[in-house]
Amino acid sequence: RIDKNNILEAAHEAMSLAVSGLQRSPKARSKSGGKAVKRPAQILVDGNLIPKMMSDLPCQTLIGGDRRCFEIAAASVLAKVTRDRLMAKLDKRFPAYGFKAHKGYGTASHQAALSRHGPCPEHRRTFEPVKGFLETGRWPKRGKR
Repeated sequence: RIDKNNILEAAHEAMSLAVSGLQRSPKARSKSGGKAVKRPAQILVDGNLIPKMMSDLPCQTLIGGDRRCFEIAAASVLAKVTRDRLMAKLDKRFPAYGFKAHKGYGTASHQAALSRHGPCPEHRRTFEPVKGFLETGRWPKRGKR
């Protein structure tokens, strides 16, 4: 999704899908044991933009929400734990890249693995350095930090 649109649109789509999942009928949610919510009383959005698909819902934006709001901070922790678990699964499928260790961040070891093996199907084609490699056939030199 990120390569198709952009990271913000993908995040907004994910938020909208999560909220619509809360609004499903109890029968549809019976597998998870959750109860449907007809209309949320308030939806807290970390950032400064309300997703277009949620413009008719009672949303409140909070810049720096994970530092200011317990609920957003808790959601952030859950998202990171989920990401780490997904990276561990990717690491099993593509062990040469070390996803379990770097979690997808552009570390020196991640970029070294990209240089050795090229991008795997899961690498985002619109993010550097993969984008530049696909355009030029060369990997950019890693700058000093």
